Amino acid sequence: IKNRKKLFLTYKKHLNHNKFKIQTVRSNIDFVPWTLAIKVSNKFTQKKRNNIIAILHKRGIETRNGFYAPSELPIYPNKNLPNCLMLSRRIICLPFYEGLSDSKIKYICSTLERVAKK
Repeated sequence: IKNRKKLFLTYKKHLNHNKFKIQTVRSNIDFVPWTLAIKVSNKFTQKKRNNIIAILHKRGIETRNGFYAPSELPIYPNKNLPNCLMLSRRIICLPFYEGLSDSKIKYICSTLERVAKK
C-alpha cells in the first residue's frame, strides 16, 4: 500500500496539470490507488486521445483508455449519459505496478508531455 501511494504521488509531481488532470484525493481519505487514470484536457478529442495512446505504445509505454460509456454498449441502448461519455473519451490509464521506478514515471510523464504537443 505504501508503494502504491508513493507511485501516485510521483506521478502527481511529474504530470503537467494544465494538460492532464489526476484524481483529487481529500486529505481525510486513506486512499489506496489501484490504477493511475488521467483526464486529458477538454481541448483533446477522443481521436487525439487515441493517437496519444498509440504513440505511447510505440515508445514502449503501455496504456489504455479508462472505460467505455454504458451508452456505447449494446446492453444499454438509448441511454443519454453525457458526463460518462465525455469522461470515457478523455481518460488514459498509465502504467501502475509494483517495481515501477521513479525514473520510469519521469520518462512516462515527459514522453506524454511531448506526444501531447503534437
